[in-house]
Amino acid sequence: MSGVDSVRKFTLLLLILVSCPILASNYTFIKYSVEIDVFGEVTEKNEIIIKNNGNEPIKEFNLDISGDIEIKNCSSDYILTKRRGISHVTILFSKPLLLNEKETVKIDYKINDLVTRVDDTYILSTNFAPVVPIYNFSLLVDLPPGYGLVSSMPQTLITGRSPVVPVPDTLYTDGQRILLKWERDYLKYPFSVTVIFKEILFSTGEGVIYRGINGFSMGFVFLALLVGIGVGYFVGFKKSKINFLDLEEEGLKIIEEIEKAGGDILQEELPKITGFSRPKISRLISDLVEREIIEKEEYKRTYRLKLKKKP
Repeated sequence: MSGVDSVRKFTLLLLILVSCPILASNYTFIKYSVEIDVFGEVTEKNEIIIKNNGNEPIKEFNLDISGDIEIKNCSSDYILTKRRGISHVTILFSKPLLLNEKETVKIDYKINDLVTRVDDTYILSTNFAPVVPIYNFSLLVDLPPGYGLVSSMPQTLITGRSPVVPVPDTLYTDGQRILLKWERDYLKYPFSVTVIFKEILFSTGEGVIYRGINGFSMGFVFLALLVGIGVGYFVGFKKSKINFLDLEEEGLKIIEEIEKAGGDILQEELPKITGFSRPKISRLISDLVEREIIEKEEYKRTYRLKLKKKP
């Protein structure tokens, strides 16, 4: 199946799911966290806390997953059946769940057809259609090492489409991979996510091509993060959030040079290193200071610049 056909099939499935209301149930999910790891085989890790709100004991509950899955690990006994492209998982409790009782279930599985390829671009499309109320929902997507969000769509895809829909609540890096996270306090309607990404290639300008971000300075990692991202994103580095709103490429170059120097450099050294004029250096530094990415302090007749957020 081509990438276009796959996207059309996903869109049709989403329209069907949107028309389906949440069914009445005597239980709710008070936590539902999902992590999708797109590295080698695509795996999905789920942690679900279920609560019985009714008078009748609950012995099991069902998960319907679009696509073919292979369960790797599950904290409870289960029954897996597959029919017409849907994997039905019945989770069995070791003892009935009584009124107001809670149970945590962890299930990890390999999932096929979650990522499609169009030329050198990859499209991850996933959807969560709640059949019972879901509280404290979170989705984390881990891109493969060396991959970043696309800066332009392939001609075979819809022109002008954003590489990430919807905008993630958090976009950050662990220094090797790009991670995107969405969080919802309450999930009532189907929630779909699309991420379009590709391998990042860097050229030294001397005919030497490096693949990915492994071994590169953090400046390149920041650049890979921001490729294709529009106004409104906030990028977090580890647990700290840094505002990279509309950060210029020259600003990334300043960050890279400070990082190369061990996180500490004199401002007077930057014109020679970067080739930028002194007025331009001053403007870029003022912008980075305002964003709280770097700090500067007077040192003799110049300034000492330091990264405020370091890996």
